[in-house]
Amino acid sequence: FFFSPPIYVSPWVLLYYFSVRSRFSLSLLKSCLGLAQMEAIGELNAECSCTWKIRNFSQLSNKIGDYVKSANFTGVKDQILPSFFLKLYPNGNNERHEGNLSLYLTVLEDNGQDNKVFFELSLLNKNNEEIETRRATHVFTKKLPTAGYNAFISRNEVMLRDNKLLSEDTLQVRCKIRGALKKPQEVSTRDQEVHFSSLCQGFWQQYLDQQCVDVVVVVQEKEFKVHKAVLAAHGPVFAAMFKVDMLESEQNRVTVEDCEHHVFEAFIKWLYLGEVDEVEQVNYELLALSDQYQIDKLKVMCERSLSAKISVNNAIKILHLADLHRATSLKSKSLEFIKTRVPEISTSEDWPSLVNDPKLCEEVMLELASLVKTQL
Repeated sequence: FFFSPPIYVSPWVLLYYFSVRSRFSLSLLKSCLGLAQMEAIGELNAECSCTWKIRNFSQLSNKIGDYVKSANFTGVKDQILPSFFLKLYPNGNNERHEGNLSLYLTVLEDNGQDNKVFFELSLLNKNNEEIETRRATHVFTKKLPTAGYNAFISRNEVMLRDNKLLSEDTLQVRCKIRGALKKPQEVSTRDQEVHFSSLCQGFWQQYLDQQCVDVVVVVQEKEFKVHKAVLAAHGPVFAAMFKVDMLESEQNRVTVEDCEHHVFEAFIKWLYLGEVDEVEQVNYELLALSDQYQIDKLKVMCERSLSAKISVNNAIKILHLADLHRATSLKSKSLEFIKTRVPEISTSEDWPSLVNDPKLCEEVMLELASLVKTQL
């Protein structure tokens, strides 16, 4: 077994994941044809290293072209490697190489990738010392899936007792691979969207059921119990609150000022699901919240929603809102609308508020000037 450094995950994430995923996988090496046993050894950085033990070697067929094959093996730790296997001909792969051991490394045909690989093949003595070693680099492809040696070593040399290559009639072949990285399988955008939607719905249901909620948000004396990680994930302000040395982190309690209950409920729904009811007044308030807590995606959504609802009756109100909360896109759309509808907007009840705001009034006048200049 190989162990990676510890990864810390929020408990509520784990609880949800295991509540909807009751499966796990475990990869095991299989023995090959009852003749050989593949064992993973060592922990080499970005490498695969395996030892193939071929038992009863002297009893294997010595017919030219007969071979034995190892179990499939791949990388260690988190490396995404294709699968390989070894193939050994005890008495040569053809008549020309009779009397030799032919040894090859082969990538599985279903790999589907070109893999440039540095590999090393060795025979081990009874003390697991490498006696005969060959090294090579090969690009494994569908058309060229195999690389190796027709005459790796003389069969007679293997059988000699002095070489001590056979211990209890077992021949050990070690294979090391480096650089055989395979591109991860691409995940379609649709699959990602489905996964994300499922995850959001699961967390939202946990909020509705009040499971694993770990922070209280107080809005006008009303308490909302939510997941701290959801708040922190959406913006730097909430994330900073939950740092170790912050009061909110110690008390697990946050107070939101100047916000109505129904607006915060809409805010929470957006944090969990990324959606909100299309209510104009709610969007006014959500724009303010998104600016206060630096939640850019929500701010953009509110700007787009309000931009589509600009009218003679609300144009000046939206302009004030956009200016106050640094919503540049919304402000630009408001000015564009106002300059083309001044005669109508000047009779609205909000017109005096614009006239009494020198800064905004000047900006409107500049827009009007640009319009006049264009028409001349």
